[in-house]
Amino acid sequence: GEGHAVGTLLVLQLALAELWRACGLTPAAVSGFGVGALSAGVVAGALSVDDAVRIALRLAPSQSVRPQPVKCPFFSTADDAWVEAGATVAGAYWESQRAEVSNPASSVAHLGARNASAFIQVSCEASVGEALEAAARSRGSKAVLLRASRPGDDAWTGVLGVIAGGYASGGSIRFEELFTRARKTVVPTYPWQRERYWWDGAVAPAPSSVQPVRDASPRDLFCELTWNARTVGQGPVDAEGRWLIVSTQPAASESLRQALATAGGTVRVAIAGSEQASVLREWLSESPAPRGVIYLSGSEHPESLEGLHTAVQREVHAAASLVQILARQSVPTLPRLFLVTQGAQAAGEAAGPTAVAGAPLWGLGRVVAYEHPELACKRIDIEPAAFGALVTELARKVPASADDDEVVLRGEQRLVPSLTQTQTIPEGAGAFRPRHDRTYLITGGLGGIGLRLAAWLVERGARHLALCGRKGETDEARQVLAPLRAAGARVETFRVDVSRPESVAEMLAAVRRGGAPLGGIFHSAGVLADSSLLQWEPQDFETVMGPKVDGAWNLHALATDTTLEHFVLFSSTASLMGSPGQASYAAANAFLDALAHFRRARGLPAISLNWGSWGEVGMAVADARRGDRLAERGMSPMSVDEALAAMALVLAENRVTRGIARFDVTRWTASHPSIVASSLFRPASVSDEVPDVVEAPRKLREVLLALDGSARRGVLEARLKEMVSEVGKIPTAKLSSTDSFDALGFDSIMALELRDMVLGELDVSMPLKSFVDESSIEQVTAELLGKLAVASVLSAASSERDESKRVLL
Repeated sequence: GEGHAVGTLLVLQLALAELWRACGLTPAAVSGFGVGALSAGVVAGALSVDDAVRIALRLAPSQSVRPQPVKCPFFSTADDAWVEAGATVAGAYWESQRAEVSNPASSVAHLGARNASAFIQVSCEASVGEALEAAARSRGSKAVLLRASRPGDDAWTGVLGVIAGGYASGGSIRFEELFTRARKTVVPTYPWQRERYWWDGAVAPAPSSVQPVRDASPRDLFCELTWNARTVGQGPVDAEGRWLIVSTQPAASESLRQALATAGGTVRVAIAGSEQASVLREWLSESPAPRGVIYLSGSEHPESLEGLHTAVQREVHAAASLVQILARQSVPTLPRLFLVTQGAQAAGEAAGPTAVAGAPLWGLGRVVAYEHPELACKRIDIEPAAFGALVTELARKVPASADDDEVVLRGEQRLVPSLTQTQTIPEGAGAFRPRHDRTYLITGGLGGIGLRLAAWLVERGARHLALCGRKGETDEARQVLAPLRAAGARVETFRVDVSRPESVAEMLAAVRRGGAPLGGIFHSAGVLADSSLLQWEPQDFETVMGPKVDGAWNLHALATDTTLEHFVLFSSTASLMGSPGQASYAAANAFLDALAHFRRARGLPAISLNWGSWGEVGMAVADARRGDRLAERGMSPMSVDEALAAMALVLAENRVTRGIARFDVTRWTASHPSIVASSLFRPASVSDEVPDVVEAPRKLREVLLALDGSARRGVLEARLKEMVSEVGKIPTAKLSSTDSFDALGFDSIMALELRDMVLGELDVSMPLKSFVDESSIEQVTAELLGKLAVASVLSAASSERDESKRVLL
């Protein structure tokens, strides 16, 4: 009835006024008519909320109203005058407002006459607002009218519109009340740096026409690991020295300890986890200098997701923590780090891996090679419990230039991988085409790459697609999928977290009910959590592990359809050859590579594609700085069309893994001097001979070694500032030698980039810890000067020996 309508309108108006007041919009004057007069009285302080409700619902006579002093000017339509702050309004006034609808013209005129920057209209009558605007304009006011509601707007849009208008009119808004979960950020008070930039490039006329350039063949994008039997020179096998074994496997650790001790080593064992840090620090402080730290992974293969998740998590967490502890030590001699897995790699003609939980350690180890070359990390995969062969590999003393970073031991064979760029797919070979009577499932299918893959499949003949993603079908996804559906494709979408087995099972059941049998799975789900190993946190790996490791295993375990012909895992070149700052990502993708071999060894379809950088879509595009950095170092982006065309060729092969990347190995190794001598990047033809290490000219190093004292310091510090400027995009004029890298805004990835520049120009090894946190240009300069002084003395001594030999001859 009428009473309910009046009460509802009163409460709505009071609620809006209170919301705006809480956000900082406090009125300088109020007016109202009808029920609005009661609301205005409450806002002005002349009337309590209880009294206003009683009057509106006729629950109490006006004589019972308790007059209150007005807090802000209130226009009385009965007196046709303003009631100023401190005065009161008689109860009879409110009763008259409830009984009659007053003429708003007078209050509008008086409001328009006030010097206001904005008017807020709470009533729904457009004529009132128009009259108010007209009254204000007639007096030359530029005040704006803010309406709480407009035809077609939802309620929240109107509320925010009033707040936005109030802010634009000079109001002080308390945004923390409006956005309670947001974090306030202090921004610069002005956007300009007041620096002048001039274009120095020459301007030349463009040619009237150009000749089209043929796209690079997809065959130019292929790379892979080739495994070669490789022996080493007849160096002595001697395990003498101090060794530390870290492992989650007590029985296996004891067996290895006995084998090493028999070969002459002094061995200590630490259980991975809580005790490894204290044992390692104590062990490092002892004499003589340590020889090696061995992380030994397990050989078991859990069948359940829970068991697999725990095993992978345990291995990666323990090994990464071990790297962190070693890298932070300040000892004269660091031990070499060995990551040893048991049956985690498929090499050559050998059967697939039997312990895929250990495979992520190879991806992790390949990143250690970039970030901490001082640890000389070596990866070794042995057959389960083949500790005799392992001790022989550990104890053999060979020159560093002849050693191998990665070795797989299988019986009498010693297999070493090398990265090979190949065009083994013959011209004219067939390409994959999807079947029209099969369903193709794409995880991560509602992201950039997944949507392009979906369109590509439909273009090539697919008529049944199932796409899943964590966010479900977004507006962007609908726009891409609309033409596919219009073309006759049946496209189902699912909001699914693939790391949860129950969610994957429900999705697969729904896909099977859809009609067309499941013919292929493309597992492209994935996220990044990049950081250097020094700043690595367990949660970084958990973030990446969910969609990659758990998601892939759920699909492997639950998609048991006999119609399944393609099981395609989207891996990364990060697992194939490492990538600085991507330990978690490389480890998770190394699991995908091992899973592909694991499935194929059991007669199941599988291929793992080690993707390089994509253009247009993908993670490198989402993070432009990351994409630019990769391109500068030799990993140029592929167009989506090129990448998918290459995949079509690979899927028609019988490969288990294949790299697809536009990759310049020469630029890559030149940009990452810490891996320039890595056996992974050696030509596969190298066998028994020790490779010649060709030193690139170190111009800056030679200049510095020719200088004395302060001159050497000045030149080095100036060059370091230039490097910091280049990496951090900071003008050199604004750099102080005492500024910490943390204060300069350097993250761990930028620190890696700076460290590699120093190593490349000076050929001086510096630990990454020297470039993070509170370290400064001044401190790095001092540390480098110390290393260069040692190099200068050694160089002089070497020259004297050479001269002595010449004289004697």
